[in-house]
Amino acid sequence: MSIRVITFDLDDTLWETSSTLHNASRVMFDYIQEKGFRFNFDIPSFDQLLRKTMKEEPTKSHDFTWGRLASLEKAFLASGYTLEESRTIAEEVFHVWHEERHKVLFFEDSLPALEKLRNFSPKSLEQSRDSATYLEDRQNAITWTSGNQETDEQACIQSQSEELDEGATPVIKQSKLEESVLIGALTNGNACVWRIGLRHIFHFKLNAREAGAAKPDPAFFNKAVSIIESHHHTSCPNSSALDSHLAVTEDGLINITVETSNCCQKLSVKPSQILHVGDNPTDDIMGAKKMGFRTCWVNRKGEQWPTSLNEWQPDVVISNLWELLDWLKAEGSTGEVLSSL
Repeated sequence: MSIRVITFDLDDTLWETSSTLHNASRVMFDYIQEKGFRFNFDIPSFDQLLRKTMKEEPTKSHDFTWGRLASLEKAFLASGYTLEESRTIAEEVFHVWHEERHKVLFFEDSLPALEKLRNFSPKSLEQSRDSATYLEDRQNAITWTSGNQETDEQACIQSQSEELDEGATPVIKQSKLEESVLIGALTNGNACVWRIGLRHIFHFKLNAREAGAAKPDPAFFNKAVSIIESHHHTSCPNSSALDSHLAVTEDGLINITVETSNCCQKLSVKPSQILHVGDNPTDDIMGAKKMGFRTCWVNRKGEQWPTSLNEWQPDVVISNLWELLDWLKAEGSTGEVLSSL
């Protein structure tokens, strides 16, 4: 069965997360001190408040952006500010934290392997952009300023619509739908792959805040299916104005209809033609398997598969993304698209 869509978890799949979050918290506290804000918390006590805030609102516990903003507001209130002052300062401080949260440390294999996979995807660009240039792309991403009311999701959407390089027009390699692979990012966290500088690799992204639920909730994966969309990868001569429509048929097929001014193509994707790649046995593997996806467990630490999840064994286990490319090549899963991996 050919694989038509490959989705990736982000935290601890493409990059190491704990050191990034720790550094973001340190920078946030340094900023609070530099600005002279009253703040009666240290890092451990604020983290405790954050956990308490998330636990008290189970319907919002999937939304880490809300949780951190709400916790900062509570902390500034407890430090003697008015509600209005607390909200304003909380937003300012959050944006500082979130900027640092996007300064991730990729695993050594992640960027070059993604670039290799990207070269055989429909969004391949005929312009030189190797993995070492992602920092330059990051500098062109959204930069937060004090008092900015825009949400992170709006910023990610805005960054998608911007040109990859100032003054450069991306040239999309055309390919037939039946030869294409869509690449997506599915995360419970609040990192945006476009803001990090990976817009040229990922065709779509979804986080728990946008989905209204977190992995392994089926609602998250259902939302992912509903936003799979085709991006300027039709063989039609006029592919500049695409409109895609998606519907799930009774037999489980995902029909994606791509329309331009003078052509229409349809791609039917079965859940078994979607491969989800992630590090968490429960959130990523079990959650995706329950939806009928194929799964790839990224086991970088050589851990044992949990016996409680033996019913949801992954289709393939890898220790790095190069092994994923080797597996895809051996499977011949995407025909000509991955034949040169």
